[in-house]
Amino acid sequence: MEQTEIIEGAYLHCLLSSKKAVMAASLEPLEFNCVMARRVYEKILELRTRGIDEELYFFPVMTELKGEVFHWANEITDGKYQEFVCTDDVGYYESKLRNYNYREIVDRVISQYSGKTDDASFIKGKIEEEMLRVKRKAPDLATVKGMLERAFRECEAMSESGGGLPGLSTGYTELDRMLLGLRAGDLIVVAARPSMGKSMFCLNLGLNVAKKGKVVRLQALEETLRNLSTRIAANLSGVATTILNSGKATSTHYSSVIEAINDNGGLNLVVDDTHGLSSGKLCEVVRQEALARPIDLLIVDHLQELVEENVQNRHLGLSRAMTNLRGLAKELKIPIVIACQINRAVEARKVQMPFLADLKESGDIEAKADIVMILYREKYYSPEMGADILDVKVAKNRNGETGMTSLLFDAPLMRIEEIK
Repeated sequence: MEQTEIIEGAYLHCLLSSKKAVMAASLEPLEFNCVMARRVYEKILELRTRGIDEELYFFPVMTELKGEVFHWANEITDGKYQEFVCTDDVGYYESKLRNYNYREIVDRVISQYSGKTDDASFIKGKIEEEMLRVKRKAPDLATVKGMLERAFRECEAMSESGGGLPGLSTGYTELDRMLLGLRAGDLIVVAARPSMGKSMFCLNLGLNVAKKGKVVRLQALEETLRNLSTRIAANLSGVATTILNSGKATSTHYSSVIEAINDNGGLNLVVDDTHGLSSGKLCEVVRQEALARPIDLLIVDHLQELVEENVQNRHLGLSRAMTNLRGLAKELKIPIVIACQINRAVEARKVQMPFLADLKESGDIEAKADIVMILYREKYYSPEMGADILDVKVAKNRNGETGMTSLLFDAPLMRIEEIK
């Protein structure tokens, strides 16, 4: 027997013999090499989704299988794979099967492109794409009936959860109401002129999401890790950046920073300050990380700092970057927030509040974004004003409302908060 057949047979033997094993199963059907094994596994997952309350899944599974698949599944419990079952830990078999599959993928991709390209980065990207593909469910062709049922289930689930958000909470009530949270697969643009607070707004979004127990990856293409460390310390400790940078911190300030470390050390916000990346290279890096651990939100700061190669002009480069990031959001099924700089033509107008049309001068950004938020601070132009208010205009939203909300902009503490 083939090695993969032995592993898959022993794995299914465990699942059919134990409800506990079924509950712990985490493979995707595409990770099975044997078509028969895949069909049996799909039936097990279907029954698990339906909430079948049986200690042995063998009987309900066999009741619903027919023909050749039924006979193949019957051999599993007739002892064909019994001698290969060495543990009831499904993780053992899943690990062995995945390792075997990954070796097969590497060999196949190298063989496919042998003699066609010497670009190791390209081949590595193809290997990672293939690995991600087998870890995902096969695409389902949706019927009208299926889509209506899905919409009903989602609506029902939302009602039962008390009207929770379908996406990740931004931490801002009115923004969540308009956006319905940061939704999986969406490419979200945060646009503004320089010094309006794009980076600070994105950082606060990331921290707010991380505080909910999610994994956030921040790609800082412009800022250094040193500057970001100071900003995060100010935000979480309540000690102003001017004090942290001046060397005049007191024992009280140190205590506040230490308390912030103790209280927030477990936040899953990871920062990469590698500069000079292309969008293709960035997507490659994020795909590789997604193989090792889940990513719930990716933030890119900012779009114009991506360095696209072999493009005729800047507009084509921005368009390519947006296409690649949009594809990555759909592929990984995560929201991607990307900061974007609006061109300087806004400064020549009497009213400096940018409009959606201002993005059309910056390539294909507006067309490819699912959501566009435009930031504006009147105090930047009129320093004599009192409170520093950040206006967040949802100028485009494919799946929800547009509108405006205002937040309190606290630059010394690097905080953007709701106005109380």
